[in-house]
Amino acid sequence: MDRRRFVAGVGGALPWVAGCTASRSESGPRPQSGTVESGRRYALEAHPIGADGIRVAFATQAGELPDGALDLFLATLDGSDDPRTYGHREFEYAGFVEYGGRFYRVTVDETGQKTRERPVLLAEPVESEAARQKAVHWSTYSGDDDAALRRAASQADSEDGNANGNGSECDCYVLRHRDPDESDLLPQPKHEYVRYDGSVLRLSVERRELTETEYTYETTRVADSTTAFREFVREEVVDVWLDDSNLSERQRTVFEAARAGEYAESGDLSAAYRGLLERIFGDLPADTTGERVGYDGRTHEVHVHVGES
Repeated sequence: MDRRRFVAGVGGALPWVAGCTASRSESGPRPQSGTVESGRRYALEAHPIGADGIRVAFATQAGELPDGALDLFLATLDGSDDPRTYGHREFEYAGFVEYGGRFYRVTVDETGQKTRERPVLLAEPVESEAARQKAVHWSTYSGDDDAALRRAASQADSEDGNANGNGSECDCYVLRHRDPDESDLLPQPKHEYVRYDGSVLRLSVERRELTETEYTYETTRVADSTTAFREFVREEVVDVWLDDSNLSERQRTVFEAARAGEYAESGDLSAAYRGLLERIFGDLPADTTGERVGYDGRTHEVHVHVGES
């Protein structure tokens, strides 16, 4: 199941529906003290996905892909020899794409490394009054240049040399696929000094040899119609199914409350609730997360919000 893709995309998209919250007196027996962090609140929601919603929830239409991802996807269909990227992934995780009424699984594998020379943008904090007087607001740069500047500034402050996803350790941001005639950052930044987040940064571009991760893309056709894709999702994608064989009566009541709006407990969770969360998520979640599960023959988006009580 493409769980990571769901977790990344659903956190801000799922509506937080106000609903009834179970009282602790209804929670049943509690686990031993210390097994759950004191003061934590676990709020569970479950939203059924209708038959027509399966396609939207699990697959991206090809026309909605970013240009780079679409080019790679079409190249795999055309039989190109192992479409690759270096130092970055066009598909963050494996997923499904709908194209021409058919559905494809996209897989991305790390297949090696390659060293090549790249232009990189550096953003160095400076404190001189002369630099401050020359500095322009960072928004003077626009579009892709704007995004690159912000990433370079973030990378300069990061203790993790790979924090910006360059695919190589670098205190910089790699400028890929940029036309010097269309970018104000190449061959050197048009504005050397910018004001950003309360600081003045000196921008510069260097050419460096970087060792970058190689990513190879493949597609596999999994269904020839929406109906067939729904069946594929049920049989091959949804790993967790809840029913009378693996739910107690109390756990079913909890899940029904989550379907109706929200179910929540704080502190030491009841054994039934903790067991339900572990069955859905594999372990007691430490942070807010989501999963897609089957329940009573229907697929659901399940979301647990973890926070302070």
